[in-house]
Amino acid sequence: MDDPASVAVAGEDAGLVARELGRAFGLGLTTEERGFALLGVDQPDAARVRDLGDDSVELVVFRRPWNGPVEIGKALGAAYRVLAKGGRVVAGERELDRLTNGSVLAYPIRAFVDEEPGAVADDLGESVGRIALGAGVVRAGFKDVTTFDVDEHRGVYETAEAFVEAYGGDERDAGVAEILASTHSRRPIEDVDPWVYATGVKPT
Repeated sequence: MDDPASVAVAGEDAGLVARELGRAFGLGLTTEERGFALLGVDQPDAARVRDLGDDSVELVVFRRPWNGPVEIGKALGAAYRVLAKGGRVVAGERELDRLTNGSVLAYPIRAFVDEEPGAVADDLGESVGRIALGAGVVRAGFKDVTTFDVDEHRGVYETAEAFVEAYGGDERDAGVAEILASTHSRRPIEDVDPWVYATGVKPT
C-alpha cells in the first residue's frame, strides 16, 4: 500500500479505539502520521464509507454503526471496496449475550438489565451477534477472519449514585443504585463494557 494511507471509522466511539486497534495489528497508526477519515463517528451512518475512493485506506473500524443485521452486509461491502489490498477491517458489536449472562460484579451495567429488561430486549433485537458478525466479514470477501472479545474499561466510580448519574439515570434508576451498592459495598465500581470484534484482511 502506498502512503499516505488513512483510517476510516464509523460508530460508537470508533475514533477513540481506532488508534489502539491499529497498534494492536502492527499498523503503527497515529492521527498525525496517517490521518483519519472520520465517517459518522458517534453516528449510525456506516454508509458514509462509500464516499471514499476505491483502495484508499488501510484500516476500517466499525463500532456498531448499523441498525440491525440487515445493514451489516452493506457496511462491510463498502469497507471491502475502499480498503487497499492487504488492508484490514475491524467490526465491533456490543456483546449483549456476555452482558446478560454475566454478573453485576463483572459488568456493573448488568444492573440496568434487571431494572429495564424491555430496553435490553430492544437492543438485542438490533444486535448482530458474534456468529453473524464473523459470517458477515467472510461473506464480504475478507480472508483470515477471526473474532475476539474485549472488555472495555470505561471508568471508575466511587459510589453507585455516581455510576448511575454517568448513565443519565434519574429517580427511576434507584433500584440500579441499590443493586450496585450491594454488590460493590467495599470496592469502587469499575465500568466494564463487553464487546466482540471480527477482523479480516482484503486479499492481495
